[in-house]
Amino acid sequence: MALVFRWLLRIASALFVLIVAAFALSYYFASRSLVDYDADETVAGLSAPVEIVRDNAAVPHIFGDTDEDVFFGLGYAHAQDRMWQMTMLRRTAQGRLSELFGPRTLPTDRLLRRLDLYNTAIASVAAQDDATKAALDAYSAGVNAWLGKVNEGARGRGAPEMWLFNQSIAPWQPADSLAILKVMALQLTSHVEQEVLRARVSLRIGSEPAIPDERLHDILPEDPGTGVAALPEFAALFPDAPTDTGGVIGGTIPGVPVILTGRSVDLGWGITSSNLDDQDIFLEELNPEDSTQYRTPDGWATFRSRDSIITVKDSGSETIKLRWSENGPVLSRDMFDLRHVLPEGHVATLGWTALSREDTSLSSAMALMRARTIEDGIAAGEGFIAPSQNLILADRNRIAMKTIGAMPARDPDHQSQGRLPAPGWRVENRWQGILPYDTNPEFLEPEGGILGNTNNKMIDRPFPEHVSFTWGDTQRINRWRGLMQAREVHTLGSFVEAQLDTVSFTARALLPLIGADLWYTGDPSPDDTPERRRQQALELLAAWNGEMNEHLPEPLIYAAWLRALQDRLTRDELGPLTAEFTHPDPVFIERVFRDVDGASAWCDVLQSAQVETCTDISRQALDDALIWINETYGTTIASLRWGDAHQATHDHQVLGEVPVLNWFVNIRQSTSGGDNTLERGRTSGVGRNPFQNVHAAGYRGVYDFADPDSSVFITATGQSGHPLSRHYEDLGELWRRGEYIPMSLDPALARAAQLGTIVLTPETASR
Repeated sequence: MALVFRWLLRIASALFVLIVAAFALSYYFASRSLVDYDADETVAGLSAPVEIVRDNAAVPHIFGDTDEDVFFGLGYAHAQDRMWQMTMLRRTAQGRLSELFGPRTLPTDRLLRRLDLYNTAIASVAAQDDATKAALDAYSAGVNAWLGKVNEGARGRGAPEMWLFNQSIAPWQPADSLAILKVMALQLTSHVEQEVLRARVSLRIGSEPAIPDERLHDILPEDPGTGVAALPEFAALFPDAPTDTGGVIGGTIPGVPVILTGRSVDLGWGITSSNLDDQDIFLEELNPEDSTQYRTPDGWATFRSRDSIITVKDSGSETIKLRWSENGPVLSRDMFDLRHVLPEGHVATLGWTALSREDTSLSSAMALMRARTIEDGIAAGEGFIAPSQNLILADRNRIAMKTIGAMPARDPDHQSQGRLPAPGWRVENRWQGILPYDTNPEFLEPEGGILGNTNNKMIDRPFPEHVSFTWGDTQRINRWRGLMQAREVHTLGSFVEAQLDTVSFTARALLPLIGADLWYTGDPSPDDTPERRRQQALELLAAWNGEMNEHLPEPLIYAAWLRALQDRLTRDELGPLTAEFTHPDPVFIERVFRDVDGASAWCDVLQSAQVETCTDISRQALDDALIWINETYGTTIASLRWGDAHQATHDHQVLGEVPVLNWFVNIRQSTSGGDNTLERGRTSGVGRNPFQNVHAAGYRGVYDFADPDSSVFITATGQSGHPLSRHYEDLGELWRRGEYIPMSLDPALARAAQLGTIVLTPETASR
C-alpha cells in the first residue's frame, strides 16, 4: 500500500512539474512578443530617422521629417501594439475567418464574400489622391518593417495569439486599410435590419384583423420633433489665443493611417454616427425560364457572377456563387432574416454606398487632418463616402457641424421611400446616383455658440432629402440640451461633466407615466411576498433622481421593469417577433401610456376575455421584473447594484472564449450609465445578461482652444493589445472612473515622462 502511495505521489508530482513547466514555457514564448519601447532599429523605407516616443500611458508620439516618414512610424507602432487586431480586421473584410476558426465563423465569411468588400477596397486604391496613396504606401511599409523584425528576431510571432493560430501573415497592403474602413461602415449601419423588421411587423399586423394598421406607427415610431443640433444663443465663445507649431493628435483605428477624431494646432474635430439611410433592399424577380436572369426596367438581364471558395478549418472548403444585379450584390435568404419577407421566385440585393469601387473616404479623412480652417474641414468632407458621420469642427472662435457621407438620390415616387424592401425592376425604386454634397445637413456658426449630436435626429426634411427615418437617439439629446442651457459660460470642466453624465432623461420621463397609479398603493404585506417586494421597489424608484449609478439598485429595477413592460405590451400582437425588439423603445411606451392616436390599445391582451388597462400591464410587468431579478441575483432589493448587471465587456476576440484564459484576457468593469444616458452604456438586450454594457465611448476627448495643451482624452482599455502587457488595460480603470490624460502636441511634454523611445534609422543612413 505504501508503495502504491509513493508511486501515486511521484506521478502527481511529475504531473505538477509538467504543468508548471508547460505554463512557464507558454509564458516565455508569449512574452517574447512584448514590445520593447526603448530600442534602436534599422529599417528600409525611410528618408530620415523617425522617433516613436511613448509617454507614460504608452501613447505613441511620432516625429519625422516628412509626412511619409511619420506614416511609416504610425504603421510600425500600430503593428507593434495591435498586430493581432489588424490581421483579424483584415481577415474579416476578406471573408477568411473560417480558415482559422472553422465553421462557427462561416456566416460572417459568407456575408463578407457576398458583399465583396475587400475587392471594392482594392478597386478604391486607385481613386485616392496622390498624397493619400503615398501615405498608404508608407504606412504599409511601416507595418511590414515590424513584421520583418518579428521574423528576424524570433519575437514570438508578433502576438501571443499567433501561437494558437499558426498562420503566416501576408504583407500589409494599402487596400487592407481601406477594407477596414468598410468593415467599420458595416458595423455602423443598420438600415437593412430596419427595413426587414418593418416588413415583418407589417406582415404580422396585416394578418391580424384585430390590429389596426395604425399600430405599426406605434411600435416603429418616427422620431418626434424637428431635430436638434444647434442651441439658442446664451453662451460666451472662447477668446482668441496665440497660435502654436505642431502636428495632429487623436484617436486612430489600428490598420488605418488617419486621425478620425482629434485636433491639430488650428482645428479640432469629432465624429458621431449620422444614421443616414445609406442602404436599400431590392427584391429582384427571377426569370422563371432562366434563373441566371432577373427583371429590369428594360427586360431580362443576366446576373454578373463568379465563384468564391471559402476555406474552412477542419472541414475542407465551401464554394459559393456570388451574384450581382444592377442594384447590388445578391444576399442569401438566411441573411438579415430575409427568408421571412422574400417572395417565391425572387432574390434580395443590397444597395449600399460603401460598396462604391471609387470610395475616396480615406483621402477625405487625410484632407481633414491637413485642414486649417472650418471651411477647409467642411470641404474635406466632400469625398467621404461611408460610413456616414456627423463631423463637428471647432477652432478658436467658430464651430460647425456637417454630415459627411454619400446620400443616395431616391425618386420622390419611390414605393416605400426606402423603408421596406421594394421591387428592384421599378424605375422609381432605383437609386439615381448621389445627392450633391451641399444637400448634406450643415450648421455653421450658430448664434448660440453650441452644437452637439448624440446620434439624434438633427434635421426634419421631406423625403427624399430626409437623411433618415430611423435615428439612433431620441432621449439623450434632451439631457444634453438641458446641461448646455444650464450655464451661461462653458469650460473644459463642464464639457467633461456632460460626457460623464449618467442621469437618464428616459427614466425621469417614463416613470411618472408607467407608475402613475402604483405609487404608494396596495395593502400592507409581510416581507418576502410579491406585494411587499413591489412596494419596496416603488418606494426606491419614487425617491430616485434617474441617475444610472453603478452602486444603486434603482437603475436595475427600472431597466428590468421597462424590458418586461415592452414584452407585456407586444407579446400578444407580435408573437415571436417580440424577440426582435431587444431594447425598450421610449417613444413607443410614451405613446401607449399617453394614448397617442389610440396607442393604449396595446395594453389590452387580445387573447383574454377581460379588457386590461395600462395600469394592469404596468403592475404585472413590475412583478415580472422583480421575479427575474430575484432569480438572477438572489438578494434583497436594497442590496442590488446596477454595476453588477451593467459590466462593460472588453472581451478578447478569440482567447476570450477559452476557459481559464478568459479570466486573464477579458476586461470586465462595473459601469454606470445606460441606454439613454450621455455617458453611453448601451446594453446587449439579449441572452442571460441583457444589461451588459456592450457599446460605450471607446474614446473620449475634450479639446480646449483657449489653452490647447490642457486638452484631454481617454480610451477604454490600454494602448497595447498584448494581454501580458501592463498597458493592456491600464487606461481602463481611468476610463471607468471618468478620468482623463493630457493631450498635448508639445514634444517636450511627451518626452518629459516617457516610457521609452524607439528610433528608426534608414538602412542607407547606417552604412
